Order: sequence, then C-alpha cells, then structure tokens
Amino acid sequence: MITGKWIPGEGNLSEVNQIRAEVFANAPGLAEHGVRPDAFCMHALVYTEEGRPAGTGMALFDGTVYSIAGLGVVETERGRYYGDFLLRMLLDRAFVSHARSVICDVPTGTKGFFARLGFLLCGEAFEADGVTWIPMERHVFAPMDCCSCSSTVPDQT
Repeated sequence: MITGKWIPGEGNLSEVNQIRAEVFANAPGLAEHGVRPDAFCMHALVYTEEGRPAGTGMALFDGTVYSIAGLGVVETERGRYYGDFLLRMLLDRAFVSHARSVICDVPTGTKGFFARLGFLLCGEAFEADGVTWIPMERHVFAPMDCCSCSSTVPDQT
C-alpha cells in the first residue's frame, strides 16, 4: 500500500533531504526557489508499496494561506501518481487547517499537473534561479474536477 506521512520541521528530515538531493541534483534552481526554512514547515513524504521514500513536498502556513514548495518525486518513481498523492496530502492539510488558499510558484512544464487539481494562474510568469516560474493558487473550498461531487459543492470564490 502506498503511504504518506508528515514530518514537522524540527523532526528527522533525513529522508526528505535524501529525496531533495536526488530530485534536484541536476536542477539547483528548482531546489532553491520558494523553499522556506525547514524548521517552520511541515514536510510531506510518500512511500512506495515496498516502503521506499518516493517523493516529498513542504508547506508553510501563515494562518490564512498555505505556501507549498519543493514538491518532487524521484525519477525512478515518476508516472506512478506519487506527485498527485503528495499534492493531495498538502491540499488536505490546508483544508483541515482552514486555510483560504494554497499558493505556489511552479515551473512552466508542470502547470497542467497543478491545474488538474484546481490551481489557477494568479500572476505573470517570471524568471528566477534560471527557471521560468508561474504563480498559481487554489482556493481550498473550490471543487476538484476529479469526480461529479463538485456539482454539490457551493462555489466559494
């Protein structure tokens, strides 16, 4: 069974750092952009059915808005929905925390991935750390287009 867990910033981040090193080794601009101090963040980890760490992401909550960064899946596990699992973990945490929205800057090539889970463009693309980024936002109570349940959820935008 695929599993996920949360690690507080002051917890043991060895698996988080292992994944970051592997995922972002050849893309330092991706690793650096938007990353917050670990001690102030919650870190999500997803594990394969065999129990290997497959991906990570971090979230910082200011009491109103969740800011996510550092979302990545090791290359050998990509295409198996671990990134989707991680992003849904982060969205669930935002929902439970009563956040109004979740924001992130995403590399241009990942815009569709975030859009599938309800993220919308919220600014102009910009260049930083050698990468073109797109600011995106998702209102926490906006429905996801994953099933027909969205027809019963009132629009909160």
